[in-house]
Amino acid sequence: MGSRGTWRRKLIDGVLSKLLASTLESGLWICPKRIIMHMNQKTSGRPYIARFEDFGLGLTQGPDAEDLISALETRFGIVVADDEAEAIRTPAQLVDLILTKVESLESTDCLSQRAFHLIRRAAMRSFLLERRAISPTAKLDDIVPRKLRYARWNGFGRNVCANRWPELKRSRTTFVILAILTAAGFAFASARLSVTCAFNLFASSVVTIAFAFVLAWITRPLKRTFPVNCLTVRDLVDWIVAENPQLIRHEPKDWTRERVSATVRRLIVEWSNERDFTEDSLFYPTRMIT
Repeated sequence: MGSRGTWRRKLIDGVLSKLLASTLESGLWICPKRIIMHMNQKTSGRPYIARFEDFGLGLTQGPDAEDLISALETRFGIVVADDEAEAIRTPAQLVDLILTKVESLESTDCLSQRAFHLIRRAAMRSFLLERRAISPTAKLDDIVPRKLRYARWNGFGRNVCANRWPELKRSRTTFVILAILTAAGFAFASARLSVTCAFNLFASSVVTIAFAFVLAWITRPLKRTFPVNCLTVRDLVDWIVAENPQLIRHEPKDWTRERVSATVRRLIVEWSNERDFTEDSLFYPTRMIT
């Protein structure tokens, strides 16, 4: 009777193991009882660090994981690629990755890479985009919404903290309409001013210039076209490198493993509201589904 019960238990365990493996591959979750108990202890939907070692996911498997990656990039002045983040399973692996990057900043760090990281972080904050939506070849026309583009583009520049920022242009149609209105203003001023010919020309010119400035000021929100030298994210990266090098200048810091580990732990606690974990704990960036 005991051997029969053992055989049935092994059969059930085998079936459950295969079912668990297939659901993991398909993106579904079957939670062990202790995982469910651990989830019930949580008071919010924030991501967390698991205190058990059954599974483990890459650091990019959940939407909230981007907050942690951005915080790490900002604090250490590095760029964490998507494939690197996907390979991270534990805080210890994250610390090792950061150490390799901060130790090589002086010799191999690329200014354009740092500029791209700066632009991507500001774009995510300004337009609520995901990391994957922003690549060097992405068109700015697709990233910056057309509605209220002038104000949003300038806000984007403020988030980048750039002293100089590319100026948007008016469309050809808008420019032609403004030119026609300016010419009409000059003709109207010339007809209304009953003075001598020479002074009439001078006065009409002054009125027309003032009118043109007013039109230019009023129609600033109609600037929605990107200049020909700034059409893609790569073009904007080149602009940052050339016009705002102070934003990507690196200041060397004495990053020891102990200091990196303590900083990573603090950022993880702020991100996850979880304190009971070690460097060997596993990341669970996504919320499990029962």
